[in-house]
Amino acid sequence: MGYAPFPKTVKEFHRRFQDDPACVEQVLRIRWPAGMVCPKCKGRQFWQRTGCVRYQCQKCLFEVSPTAKTFLHRARVHLRDWFTAAFWLTESSEGRSAYQLQRKLGCSSKTAWHMLHKLRCAMATEDRGPLGGTVEMGDNWSEPDVQANRYPLFFGAVAVLNRAPRGERSGRLYLVHVQEPYPFERSWRSLIKHVDHGARLKCWPPLGCDLERPIHREYTPHIDRAFKELRTWLAGYQLAAYPRVPSVYLPRYLSEFVFKFNRGQTHIESVETLLELACNAPPKTV
Repeated sequence: MGYAPFPKTVKEFHRRFQDDPACVEQVLRIRWPAGMVCPKCKGRQFWQRTGCVRYQCQKCLFEVSPTAKTFLHRARVHLRDWFTAAFWLTESSEGRSAYQLQRKLGCSSKTAWHMLHKLRCAMATEDRGPLGGTVEMGDNWSEPDVQANRYPLFFGAVAVLNRAPRGERSGRLYLVHVQEPYPFERSWRSLIKHVDHGARLKCWPPLGCDLERPIHREYTPHIDRAFKELRTWLAGYQLAAYPRVPSVYLPRYLSEFVFKFNRGQTHIESVETLLELACNAPPKTV
């Protein structure tokens, strides 16, 4: 079975994915690049069931759903709406609220909320390699959670890219969210697992704990700028939908921020990556 390549422009995206059959074809391309395979008998010949998005194996008559065992499994929303939500969520570097998605799709607020959180959970499943080269580390407080009586803390590390003649710029970002009081050493150790052993570490002010790695006490403008963007980004969410982002859902919002921070302006590539994560990740209750 030959699949059409993913659209390269915004115009092609809207022209291609106007209905569910086109979106189903894209899901099949993501899950089975070499053609659909029956999970029961490994057969490759299928009939398409009439009136539903299911395929039946011609050998063992087993029914296969393209969205089974994915984040889109048993979703009561059209696939074209999922594609529209993924496109809209990655379209801007700013935060997106369920109220905005509700107005765009014409669905209920509960449906829009579940769709956004499932996409954010899909962003968190991305397999990121360790940071290398020069890596800046730092920490920062967020707004207090009055109900939980906690002050969530962010620990972050960002790779610094040196590309002449433009000089240094920020590379990939890792964030660790902690709610326990003063868990500095354990949190730093969980963060440093994502840093290559040969990387040059920079941090200011000093960490206050021994990580058994040489750390240079130097100014860290890139991680400071990342934290500044994060606080501004969260403030936009708070103004749009909430008095504050609940701590229980904060890791999902951080996954969205890191996903967008690491990609810059590559919008169409971000949509394709998000759809691949949603189609390959196991189902999750939000």
